[in-house]
Amino acid sequence: MPLSDTAIRKAKGREKPYRLTDERGLYVLVQPDGARWWRLDFTLNGKRRTMGLGVYPDVELGDAREKRDRFRKLIAAGIDPVKQRRTGAGQDDASFKAVALQWFEANRADWSDRTFAVKKRRFEQHIFPEIGHKDIRAIEPSEMLRVIRNIEDRGATDLPRRMRADCGSVFRFAIASGWQTRDATADIKGALKKRKKTVHRAFIRPADMGEFLVKLSDDEKEEQDTKDALLLTILAAVRTDELRFAHKSEFEEIDGDKPIWRIPKERMKMGREHLIPLPSQAAAIVRRRLKNLPERETLLFGRGTRSRSISENTMLYCLYRLGYHSRATVHGFRRTFSTLANEATKMVDGEEVPMWHPDWVERCLAHVPSDQVRAAYNAAEYLPQRRRLLQWWGDWLDEQLEGAHVAQLIG
Repeated sequence: MPLSDTAIRKAKGREKPYRLTDERGLYVLVQPDGARWWRLDFTLNGKRRTMGLGVYPDVELGDAREKRDRFRKLIAAGIDPVKQRRTGAGQDDASFKAVALQWFEANRADWSDRTFAVKKRRFEQHIFPEIGHKDIRAIEPSEMLRVIRNIEDRGATDLPRRMRADCGSVFRFAIASGWQTRDATADIKGALKKRKKTVHRAFIRPADMGEFLVKLSDDEKEEQDTKDALLLTILAAVRTDELRFAHKSEFEEIDGDKPIWRIPKERMKMGREHLIPLPSQAAAIVRRRLKNLPERETLLFGRGTRSRSISENTMLYCLYRLGYHSRATVHGFRRTFSTLANEATKMVDGEEVPMWHPDWVERCLAHVPSDQVRAAYNAAEYLPQRRRLLQWWGDWLDEQLEGAHVAQLIG
């Protein structure tokens, strides 16, 4: 049965690579990381051969079939399409630099202009002078280790790992494009210097959220602006700067049934537009602030500061005053949301199952797994599911506040 674009798009990585078969030797090889590589099996002169036809979705189903048919005509004429493609392309096209530049162009749509420029500059500075001229098929792991260790010797800590990962992506791109090579970075991972263990930001655990919300609600000394900013940050699961520079024009249908906060890509950490389906509790805060906003003010939380927004420490110092110094950070509320949502379960046919799909949780946090990034990023992906999830989060916070208040009254 022929493949469909839907089946390819929905294919997920498994423990081992597996095939999605089309017709006449064409198939998709799905990797454990979710990457989907086009392959064509054929027989020539009694020998079984395989060639790469590119990576999905850069090469779509129709394009892959056209390539298959074109190459099968060569095979029928006794011509090896792999050798012909390489001979026609020229030997220089097999250099690491040439393949890397193709990889840059293939992925350019996924990166911001700044990310593209930074990545390319790093290759030009650290990689191309060392191995850019070499045939990518002839590069050994020992050579890659030497190149990466040269970066380590300059005192860099995180950069060597970033460059190993990006070089690995170039090798895998070469494999998917039909060059008979291997990932020369795969065997050097354990040879790099150990990185310092990541220290996660302190956060308030779900069980303690009720107590925190009561303290915030009952504190009469705290400005309402600061309370609003902190509550909206928590309800929308956004980063501090995403809240600080929220523009009034970013809020859509705020009086309707499906209010949206549309944060432009220029303000997002990963350079991609982010849509937040606001829960009713968050929409109420936004409506009230927009109603009382001075006509000439454009920021939802504008202040007479140099940046024209509330200070980056305004919400953090609020946490300190409430007694959470070293116990919580503003960013930590994203972890509280993630922990609660990923651990929530429900009963289905007598079996306990997760309440929320992990992908929905990640999209709420504006996280996109690298193996799922598409050339045309869909900011509205899972929007109905995320709306239900964030409303559940807002309702849960209300329940914690009410429950903690009742507990105080009972004593």
